Amino acid sequence: MASLRCVVHCFLLMFITSSVSQRSKGFNCPSLVNVKVGDSVQLICYASDDIWNVVVYDPLNGNEKIIDTYESKNVSADKRITLEIGKASPPYKSSAALNIRNVNISDAGTYIVFLHADGSFKQLGIELRVEVPYSNISMTQNQSAVFCEAQGGSVEGQIHWFDGHQRNWTKSAEMISNKMENGRFMLTSVLHLKPFSIKEKYCCTVVYRLIGNTEEMSSCISTNEKHQGPSSALLRN
Repeated sequence: MASLRCVVHCFLLMFITSSVSQRSKGFNCPSLVNVKVGDSVQLICYASDDIWNVVVYDPLNGNEKIIDTYESKNVSADKRITLEIGKASPPYKSSAALNIRNVNISDAGTYIVFLHADGSFKQLGIELRVEVPYSNISMTQNQSAVFCEAQGGSVEGQIHWFDGHQRNWTKSAEMISNKMENGRFMLTSVLHLKPFSIKEKYCCTVVYRLIGNTEEMSSCISTNEKHQGPSSALLRN
C-alpha cells in the first residue's frame, strides 16, 4: 500500500512539474538594463506565442501595479511609463515593451513583469540601473595645497591633476572616495604644492564610466586669479 502511494505521489509530482514547464516556456526578458538619468529606455520582453496580458509591479512598492492590461491600465499615473504589445522577429512571435520617458533616479530597481500569452504565463524580473554623472566640481586652495571635490556620480571615479602646460601632477595628490547614503559618490583630492615649484594654474579632472563610455569633467583654478568655471567632455572608446 505504501509502495502504491509512493507511485501515485511520484506521478503527480511529474505531472505538476511538466505542467508548470509547459505553462512558463517561451518567454525572454533582459535581466539588467542600464540607463542615464534623464534619458528614455525600453524594457522589452518576448514570447513565443501572442501576448494577451501584462502586469508590471512598482520596484519601490511590490504590491502596486504600474501596468495592468487586465484592467485596461496601459499608462502609469504620471504618464511617463507606457506599455506596447506588438509583433516580434523570429524565434519569437510577440513582444511587450515597457517605455519609460525622462528616467528619474527613483525609477531604479527590479521590475516584476507578469506575462500571459496564448495558454501560458511567466513572471520575470528586470533590474533597471540608473546611472548619474558627476554634476559639480568645487576647488579651493591655501598656501600649501589645492583641493578638489566632486560629487553626484553613481559610479566611483578618479581625480587627475594637470597644470596649465598639461603636465600631470596626479602622483603628488591624495584622493579619498566616499559612498554617500543616496548611493552616489563624493571624491575629494588634495594636491600638495612644493615651494618654488608652484604653477600659475592647476586643473582637476574627474574621470569615470557612464553607460559604457569614459567621461571627463574638469575645472581649473589659478594661484593668482579667481576660480574658473567647470567644463566637461565625453570620450568614447
